[in-house]
Amino acid sequence: MGGALATGHWASAQTIGYDLTTGGTVLSANGALVFTGAGANISGSAGTGAFNTFLTINSPTLAIVSGISTGGATGLNTQSAVGKTYGDFEVFTINAANYIGIALDINEIGGGSSGYLSLDSIVLYASSTSNADGSTVNNFLSTSGLTKVWSLDTLAALDPSGVSQDRALLMDAGLSPGSGGQSDIYLMVPESDFISASVSSTDSIYLYASFGGVGTVNGNNFANSWFRRVWGHR
Repeated sequence: MGGALATGHWASAQTIGYDLTTGGTVLSANGALVFTGAGANISGSAGTGAFNTFLTINSPTLAIVSGISTGGATGLNTQSAVGKTYGDFEVFTINAANYIGIALDINEIGGGSSGYLSLDSIVLYASSTSNADGSTVNNFLSTSGLTKVWSLDTLAALDPSGVSQDRALLMDAGLSPGSGGQSDIYLMVPESDFISASVSSTDSIYLYASFGGVGTVNGNNFANSWFRRVWGHR
C-alpha cells in the first residue's frame, strides 16, 4: 500500500479538511491510516453484494446525514444496519503493524463537483452489550459498557447534536464510480487500539459516521446530495 500523504486542504475555527479527492492519497489520523480506493491495494469489489455491508446511510434531501451501525433500533439517517462483533473484522498487516480494515463506498449524483462529499466524523465504539439502541445519539451513548476505541476527531466525546467537527475528509465519488466499483476509502484502525480497550472477539463494534457538514470549499460543494453511503468490511 502506498500513496501521497494528504495535507490540510481547508480550515476554519473548528474544522480541518483533508483532501482525499486525488487517487492514491493516504492520510494518517490518530494512529489510523485512511487510503483512497486507488491507494489501497485490497482486492475485491465494493458492490453491496461483494463485501459485508453493516451500515447504509441514505437521505437524499438533507445536506448533512449521519447513522450508527447496530443490530438494534435505528434512527438518524440510517437506511439499514447490521450488528457486528470484533471477530467479524479482518486484520491487515501494513509495515509490520496490524490494522482492522473498514471500507466506505459513497455514491453522489455524478462526476465533477456533484461527486464531492465530506466525511465529518467517524467514531468506533465497543461494548459487551449487543444490539444497542441507535435511534438517537443520546440513546446510543447510554449503552451499558460502551467504550470509544477510535475517532477521526480529537474531541473528547461525540457531539450530542450529531455533528462532530474537528477533522473532515474531503472525498470525490468519481474516483471509484458506481456501487460495484472499488471502495472510495479504506480505514485502517490499529489493532492495538482495540487491545488497549480490552475488546474481546465477541464484543459488539459500533460505528458512528456523519457526512456533508463542511458544505462548500473553494467553490466545490461537499454537502450530501443524493445516494447511499455504505460501510462494510471484506
